[in-house]
Amino acid sequence: MKKLITVLFLILSLTAILCSCDEDGSIFGGSSCDHELSLVEYKMPTCQEEGNPTLYKCGKCGKAFADENGKKPLSKEKAVIAKVDHTNENNGFACRFCGIPCAKAYSEEIGFFNVGVNTPEQITGGMAMIMGQGVKKIHIYGALTPEQTKAMADGLSGNGGDLVIILHDVETVGDEFSGKEALPGYVILKDKIAVFNENGLNYWSTVSKDYSLFLTSDITMTVPEGSGSNWKPVHLETHIYGNGYKITGLRVVNPEYDSNAGYAAGFCYSMKQDYSTITDLHFVDAYIEATVENGFAGIISASTSKGAVISGCSVSGEVIGVYWVGGIAGIGGGDIIGCVNYATVTATENAVGGIVGQSSGNVIGCVNNGSVKCTAEYGGAGGILGSATNGSVVGCLNLGSVFANNNGAGGFARMIPDFVEASANYWQKNGGEAVSGISDSLSKQTAIQIKGSVTLDTAIEAINLALEGKGVQYRLSMDKGTVYPAPLMAN
Repeated sequence: MKKLITVLFLILSLTAILCSCDEDGSIFGGSSCDHELSLVEYKMPTCQEEGNPTLYKCGKCGKAFADENGKKPLSKEKAVIAKVDHTNENNGFACRFCGIPCAKAYSEEIGFFNVGVNTPEQITGGMAMIMGQGVKKIHIYGALTPEQTKAMADGLSGNGGDLVIILHDVETVGDEFSGKEALPGYVILKDKIAVFNENGLNYWSTVSKDYSLFLTSDITMTVPEGSGSNWKPVHLETHIYGNGYKITGLRVVNPEYDSNAGYAAGFCYSMKQDYSTITDLHFVDAYIEATVENGFAGIISASTSKGAVISGCSVSGEVIGVYWVGGIAGIGGGDIIGCVNYATVTATENAVGGIVGQSSGNVIGCVNNGSVKCTAEYGGAGGILGSATNGSVVGCLNLGSVFANNNGAGGFARMIPDFVEASANYWQKNGGEAVSGISDSLSKQTAIQIKGSVTLDTAIEAINLALEGKGVQYRLSMDKGTVYPAPLMAN
């Protein structure tokens, strides 16, 4: 019996040996798997994920090898590189892998350094972690790719507070932020603030003396209850870069008296001399009203100082004022170039213009398509401007109707003195009460009416020739019957 047990034990042991595999999958020289190996690239471990060395893995049996011939098998332990601890090496006090601060340093202001070394997934996780700590201000160093920028926004999902993100060493922020409701509306970029919703726009208004405005998205403003305002006019001392975006639904109704500007209504009540500029910004469905104590108004600015510039802008909606009123600006001491008005513009006591009420600067290459009206008994109205006191008016076109009492309606202007340069200006009667280009009977200046042999096409051609001589970067263009100033495109 003992011999039988011994024999059975030997048989079982031999069977186990014959059925076992070497590490490479062979059984005493015979192969149990004809390995199909594929390269697995090195993956650096992070605090979030395990890594692995460069290896070759069989698609059939799943075994790993150090060589492409499958002769050097790797154990499971050697095929994986374990996760690492958070480390702030060369990265301030934020983890270089996930961006999460290594120390418990959560406070109102927190550093979030060198985000450029992080993957989008790590950025999203890190931002979400920081948001969970109630942080209100984050500094980010390093250039962001579009994917990283989107990841940053995704990491802020659900944040409805007044978070400020300060990007250092970044010049612009593009459309990656557009439509991100999770963001508070603005990103500080050195000397300007990138804004992409109404909350961001309102924040900029409180710091407009220190930062320029840089739009990165269309903005629709909340409609106020009744006939109230949703914007407090600013004195612009910096620059506004519209970047072709629109602000829809601006409402400014009889703003409070300002010792420097009086009762002035508009997105800006004034613009700083020889410095402030507004470019490529478009207002849609705006309503501006200044109907108290000689109030003056313009959708973009109630007044502009000498040397200030508004260029490449457009407005639509309605603007009403008492004294000096214009679609773009009420009083224009600066330059208005390549702008177009579609708004209805009305003055109740003094002169009104489709582009500007009174100008002492340069009005060049502008188009009016809106209705212009002065309701005063002896006031005046002009398709482009009410009156000019200095500067120049060159290459402008009025296609809107003009109304005024007592022959005060000028198809182009109420009055332009002889010493003001005025050339290549045209107007087209479109209803209204205008019978001449300039209604002031003493003026020797003229504006050419589009009729007979003078067509809209020939007028545009003559205007563009004059604009070329002025060296401005706008030319009139017509699309589906609509004429507007278009910027010259670089070759």
